[in-house]
Amino acid sequence: MFHRLCRALIVACLAASPALAQPAGPAPAQPAGPPPAAATGDTIVILDMSASMWGRINDQPKLEIAREAVRGMFSRFPPGSRVGLMAYGHRQAGQCSDIQMLFPPGPVDAVAAGGVLDRLTARGRTPLTEAVRQAAAALRVQERGGTIILVTDGIETCGGDPCALAAELEATNTAFTAHVVGFDLRTPSERARVACIAERTGGLFVPAADADELARALARTSEARPAAPTTAAAPRTTGLRATQGPGGPTLPAATFTVLREGQETPIHEGGALRLPLAPGRYVVTGTTVDRIGTITAEVTATTPDEIVVPLADALPRATVRPASASIGATEVLSVAWEGPNEPGDYLVIAPIGPNAVEQETRHYAWTRDGTPLPLRAPATAGNYEVHYVLARASRPIGRAPITVTVVTATLSASAEAMAGSPVEVQWTGPRAPGSWIGMVPVGAPVTGHLVGGFTYVENATSPLNMVAPATPGAYEIRFIEGVDNTQLAMRPIRVTAASATLDAPDSAMAGSPVTIRFTPPQATPDSFIAIVKPNAEASGYLLGSWDNGAGAAEVTIHMPPEAGAYEVRYVLAGPGGAEIVARRPMAATAPVATLEAPATAAARAAITIRFTGPRGRSDFVTVVPTNAAPEQYTSYFSVTGDASEGELTMPETPGTYELRYVMPAASGANAVIVRQPIVVQ
Repeated sequence: MFHRLCRALIVACLAASPALAQPAGPAPAQPAGPPPAAATGDTIVILDMSASMWGRINDQPKLEIAREAVRGMFSRFPPGSRVGLMAYGHRQAGQCSDIQMLFPPGPVDAVAAGGVLDRLTARGRTPLTEAVRQAAAALRVQERGGTIILVTDGIETCGGDPCALAAELEATNTAFTAHVVGFDLRTPSERARVACIAERTGGLFVPAADADELARALARTSEARPAAPTTAAAPRTTGLRATQGPGGPTLPAATFTVLREGQETPIHEGGALRLPLAPGRYVVTGTTVDRIGTITAEVTATTPDEIVVPLADALPRATVRPASASIGATEVLSVAWEGPNEPGDYLVIAPIGPNAVEQETRHYAWTRDGTPLPLRAPATAGNYEVHYVLARASRPIGRAPITVTVVTATLSASAEAMAGSPVEVQWTGPRAPGSWIGMVPVGAPVTGHLVGGFTYVENATSPLNMVAPATPGAYEIRFIEGVDNTQLAMRPIRVTAASATLDAPDSAMAGSPVTIRFTPPQATPDSFIAIVKPNAEASGYLLGSWDNGAGAAEVTIHMPPEAGAYEVRYVLAGPGGAEIVARRPMAATAPVATLEAPATAAARAAITIRFTGPRGRSDFVTVVPTNAAPEQYTSYFSVTGDASEGELTMPETPGTYELRYVMPAASGANAVIVRQPIVVQ
């Protein structure tokens, strides 16, 4: 699925203008003074990392789909693109201010962008409007235009009005475009609240409720091209009124859904008011508690002053029959239904009461999928209703009460464990899809997790065999409900420091093989022994200079190919990262080699060459012209194993050549350790 989304994002971006990227993390040195202004055509991708991104589509977390799709997009931008990345909700739970420019518009670096994406997790709220505003400010939209690509699974939850902001930004510069990719937006109302960003800026809205809908949306998107800037006609302020049939009395309690003809997302849902409508055709549906009517209205620059909707038909009715009047929190409820099954209709578990606020998470199912339907109960106990919602009216037409009861969960494990050691966790509780048990540092947000440190419980058994994090400290084992992110159970655990021993020589020739003995044989499957520079990060390694031991008590690895000060490390890799549990200094001395061969040889003759040297993992002996660069080679043999001689075929052109013992360096350049002249006759 994420591959399709990736293509949608790419096309959406290309439909507007090229885009950018510059890595986060250790940033390159920048000159003093203000940053340079964004160039025309810059793009900023905004990625939703709110807590609801832990929801699942086809059994895959939405945040993983989005992360991989955006990663793929950055690998496919054309040369010259300038793209930046912004995220919200990735650092703090419940904070509307959690918006961060991860890297500003700049030349695309797909590898660096992938590293930034890997560090993101879903935690917070959806300050969608403010994120778009900050991205527009970074692009300097008023002066230069630009493109925003918003990837979101939810509506604004921080009080902003993204539709009004989109109209404001478009008014400042018609060269500005925003595209929106929407995950799992269940109602026309939800889609409207984000689709308006694209519609009011000439962009694309790509809804994605499941893989099939995503594929169809991407097919439309792939054919889209940006329209040439035009001067939009001024909107006409038009009223809405419903009557009891043609010519009947006005129904002041009616509510309305207004859509632009051919579009799926309403531009208005609610009571009668005067709307600014751009010239065009609109589909307007009016409803009361028992009546419904729909008309298509033409709006021009001068007419109409009012759109009147006769409610001539009875509002359709539906019945919903839950399999049980009560269900445990997070459990799955089977609901049979009868109703009109119009496009977009759905069942949903909704809170009731005067102060009920519908949650951002997804306790719904589409009626197009048949009857009965499974509905996931919320994690919070209380009184709810199952609603059948008529999509074209955004109104429930059938309902049934249910009670969500408290569920219990338990966790049992040792109070203390050594870093990287196995931890057996006994547990009981609901096996709801998306729910998980994991270890996190004390104080982590409820949605916090350590990579490799959690397990989904839907198909799990008790006990769970987990691994203690690599970093010592105070942790909690948590049982988290995966849709509403409710903590069902918690048990503290203290992780103590691991210890290890290393036995290695104090020095060895650069590039040469060395044997290192260590204990314990292997703490975790990803633990490893490495020779690195003393200032390397804990997870750092050099190609050829590390090994995980595979359960042995010693490894033979190669010294780095460049002389200097290093250290040999025992690195414990576990959930959440890597820790150095043992280290000792080690010096790489300058490499030395010898070659023994005849001073002359016949053209195309095969000669035997004896050699000594560091025997690096990629070392080789070759014959080349005397002025050849270190990277050049012709006939050669690799220096491997315990061999002390090899055979080379001489060039076919007579002349003066030289034999070389070559060691490839970590930088990619080749170092010639020793050279010896030879005349080819």
